[in-house]
Amino acid sequence: MRTALCGVLVLALLGCGGGGDGSTGGEDIASRDFGPEGPPTVDYSPVVFAVISDIHIEGGFDNSIVQNVVGLLADAAARAPAPEFVAITGDLIDAFEEPVDTGLGSKIDALRQLIDGAPVPLEIAFGNHDYYVTGDALMAMTSDPEGRSQLFEDELGVPRWHVTTHGGMRFIYLNGMIGAKAAPSLGLNGSLGSEQLAWLDDLLDDQVRSILFLHQPPSSILEVEGTETSLAEVVGDHADVVLGIFVGHIHVWGRDTFEGVPVYLTSAGYGGHDLHHVRVDPAAGTVEILNAADIDYGETEHVPCDPARDPVLTDPAPLEGLPLVLQLPDAQIQPMGLGTYLREVISEIPLVVRLGASAGDELAALVTVGKRSGDGADGAPAYIKHLADGPCAATFLTLDGPCFSTAPVALEIEIGGLLGFPLPPGWQLRAGLTDLTLTGVLDDDGLVAQGVLATTLDFEPGARDVEAILVQEYCKGSLAGCVPGDGDMPACPDDPGPEFFGEIPLVCDVNILGFGLRFLFDIFESVPDLKVSLDANFTVWPAEILEEPTPGAIAPDLFSMAPEGTCPAD
Repeated sequence: MRTALCGVLVLALLGCGGGGDGSTGGEDIASRDFGPEGPPTVDYSPVVFAVISDIHIEGGFDNSIVQNVVGLLADAAARAPAPEFVAITGDLIDAFEEPVDTGLGSKIDALRQLIDGAPVPLEIAFGNHDYYVTGDALMAMTSDPEGRSQLFEDELGVPRWHVTTHGGMRFIYLNGMIGAKAAPSLGLNGSLGSEQLAWLDDLLDDQVRSILFLHQPPSSILEVEGTETSLAEVVGDHADVVLGIFVGHIHVWGRDTFEGVPVYLTSAGYGGHDLHHVRVDPAAGTVEILNAADIDYGETEHVPCDPARDPVLTDPAPLEGLPLVLQLPDAQIQPMGLGTYLREVISEIPLVVRLGASAGDELAALVTVGKRSGDGADGAPAYIKHLADGPCAATFLTLDGPCFSTAPVALEIEIGGLLGFPLPPGWQLRAGLTDLTLTGVLDDDGLVAQGVLATTLDFEPGARDVEAILVQEYCKGSLAGCVPGDGDMPACPDDPGPEFFGEIPLVCDVNILGFGLRFLFDIFESVPDLKVSLDANFTVWPAEILEEPTPGAIAPDLFSMAPEGTCPAD
């Protein structure tokens, strides 16, 4: 997916998320412990390769995106040490019109020329866009995914999933568009299916060290209920064999772990710039990102603060009443998945803190979410006005020398109001920010020099909202072809509740912003316990309070107390 589109989609639809059990690793070299038995006897040797992703070809070979990729492959080939091959982790094509044109000047022809003319061999995994069609609804999948897979094998010589060997180790290319759970989310979540999982399990049972490539992050790979195994189980059972996993899909850089195995997310390559340059030493069990120093993985920087230093503020009273606009240019989401898009869109949530009365080393504080009006200017953030029914919570800020911290608060956000699009009466789409805390260090003026925001993004309210909307619209008879009690359609109970959601046939759906609610619900399902953790570095802008919309200012009623507003009176 293109970053701008999915960024808006994620925020507008309460976000997308993935699963997994790891935390971001800050090391550039990851190593594996093979246990007391040691690795199998294989004549291993180090392998250097490059990884690119999401090239989204449009048009023929002369198209500017294709030429960007030509330049990117030349860049990869020129790296020292030189790569033996370049892996592409999916979304080779943005979409195909059907029937697919395979002649001169077509997208398939452009791919053939890229493969044939590449300065180093290309090895390929397929992504969701490789199964899309154009001339139809936004992000529509082909009705014949098996035929699309066969097309790639016939025209490019690339099987739907496959394995290669270099340096005695295996490089395994998986396809997240094969299993039954891929289609409901249009491939935003992937699915391997039982056959592919069994094939992978058998390969890894050989105990030959391997690297996995797939498009969707592994935590976003779902399987239908009752499937004998899952990617998590297969990788977890072979964590001594799988040295690393390389993925794309999200169009940003990232690092994570999955079942104890390092995962590397490669940013989109259609601009001609982004690649991973990798050296794997299978004998040592290490994966080294050779260009790690050039990559911003979006990881939150620790903010050290020594409480033993002299306090910056001997009297915090001058800060009383000061509103501070939090500026979060980026964020880290755990676990990695579609929710990783929120790294770039979290800044669209205008968080403002107003400091209150001080007592010793503590200041009372209110935290709220407003709504932007206009644009920022000269480094100042956009004017922030009151958001109807916007959340507001009380906390307190504790000073410890030059260090500060806040007590945790919870905010529930109604996304429709935040983004300014009206929902029909009776509808709501919510997300929760729970256990939200701020920590950091003050500068010599007593303002935040550096800070870290940490919170849990809770999709539970949004999942329940989706259920309620679909039940409501179905029982009202609002869904075309879905009349309650007609034929195979279940009749609605007298007082239908969320539990009736599971009774409604899959063909019955509600569209919002051009997407089906079942699509959104499937996204929610990919989030373990419907929650992801988020942390971000932040700075603050001391805001003025003005009636006139002015960059760097907030509206006078932003922190309105109940009953006019939502802020607590005390």
